[in-house]
Amino acid sequence: MGDMHYFPGYLLEAGKTNGYCQRVSLSLGEVLRSMGVKSRQLHWQKDGVGFHQFIEYYNPYSDQWIIIDPYYGVKYKDKAGHFLGFEGIDQLKRAGTFDLSRIHKIEVNRFYFSEEEIINGWNADLAIHIL
Repeated sequence: MGDMHYFPGYLLEAGKTNGYCQRVSLSLGEVLRSMGVKSRQLHWQKDGVGFHQFIEYYNPYSDQWIIIDPYYGVKYKDKAGHFLGFEGIDQLKRAGTFDLSRIHKIEVNRFYFSEEEIINGWNADLAIHIL
């Protein structure tokens, strides 16, 4: 599997759920990069401690970064229906207009989904780590 480090391990660790959001996010990033799609990891942190990890990928057709959270099975949209990246969500948060209507469920089998947890996560300190 070439330069992939997380994806093969993710496939071999069936039944393990600790740190699942991290493993699935890192694995998805490797798969996207193997197909030539730029991606970077995002972490929600509170008081310097990470508690959730997901991914942002670059869409060259719309010339923007878009968040996808494979663990929660969500993407985010603006009122016009365009998918959002970190910067778009950050602008909505600053304007006080980020709410549940921004959460767009995607068709994946998610392990856990709580709209309240997602809203609370976006209210935490968000750090972007680029892989």
